[in-house]
Amino acid sequence: ASGPAAADSGLMASPLVQSLHRKFCWFQTQAKRIQDHVEATQMPVDSGMAEELLEKYSTGVADELRRARDQLRRGKWDIDPAVRSDHDTLCVSLALWELVHELVVSSAPSAPRLLRWYNRHYLEEELAECWQKASQWADDPEALQADSPFWDPLCRLALSDCQQEVLTLLQRTAKAGSSGHVANVCDFLKQAPSLQQMEMAQFNKVDYQQAMLDIQAIARRLLEDTPADHPTRRLLKIYAGDKQAAFDAGEDVAAEFGRTWVEDLAYAHAWVFPDLRRAELGDLLRAVARRRTEEAIDDIDRVLFATISFDIPGLLALLGSAAGNRFPPMVVTHLVDVLYYAGRVPVLIESKGEEVVPPRDWYLMQYAQELGLGARGVRRLAAG
Repeated sequence: ASGPAAADSGLMASPLVQSLHRKFCWFQTQAKRIQDHVEATQMPVDSGMAEELLEKYSTGVADELRRARDQLRRGKWDIDPAVRSDHDTLCVSLALWELVHELVVSSAPSAPRLLRWYNRHYLEEELAECWQKASQWADDPEALQADSPFWDPLCRLALSDCQQEVLTLLQRTAKAGSSGHVANVCDFLKQAPSLQQMEMAQFNKVDYQQAMLDIQAIARRLLEDTPADHPTRRLLKIYAGDKQAAFDAGEDVAAEFGRTWVEDLAYAHAWVFPDLRRAELGDLLRAVARRRTEEAIDDIDRVLFATISFDIPGLLALLGSAAGNRFPPMVVTHLVDVLYYAGRVPVLIESKGEEVVPPRDWYLMQYAQELGLGARGVRRLAAG
């Protein structure tokens, strides 16, 4: 969906508007209680409680967007152009929302979350195809040959942190042909935690960085003991990581396997620079862009660029321009609200010494006007 049609689509008359409004009202009530408690007790805000509340709000909105998208998928989205347009709008809206959540709202290590975000929004169907292709070749006695079609999809699964799937396929291959090197890699994969496992165990940043250093060290030792022509080297190279010099020379795994800027970025953060802080992702993005100068980008890419670079003024400018027409007003308004409570949107703005309407207030007023033009049930929300 693009242009004004996206903003005026059937989504503004859908139950999603009311669902998001309920999330908004719930959060504002909770935020007001915290504010009243702070004023009454003169005690500082419990930062942990405030962060948890904001995460719950953001996750709740994402759940509603996902539910609305999935509901359309159970209908006529593949034959009705209008429904397909709404579906596509929800897809890009959910991708943006979850990217903001992972990078701005969440405090967990960002490398596994960015990779999981990429898998979810770009590779969901492809990863299933990779499993099918690798599975077809896993029992072939020729699978251990370096030119076997088995290895490309297997490496793609590894890059996407499908570690259990990789292990299962390698174990089948080890039965089809004898190889001590395959057995060594299987033992390594059994012992090393996956990125998702570390995320689920809620590793803090220090523990996560140490675990990645340990994984890389073991993978590098296995590489040293593996013949130069053995196909498992391609797999081990992913887990071994790369040095800055290899990245600068375009010889890292992200450059080798990345087909787009976003894939290059997700792989580089996950496997080459897993210890990067969120504030440094903009530098990594610019480095990736320098080696992908021939790749065409569109308005959605620019919105994602601004988000990853933490360029919130630039993001707001894009959302308020033609690029923003790809995102419905209800999504943009709630997104700005989350950014505001995350401390990323200014409370007051001055222009030439005079105060102007702050971004959050401006979006809320615009959204109220949009609701006021809708059906009776939606118009009631504008006054709420």
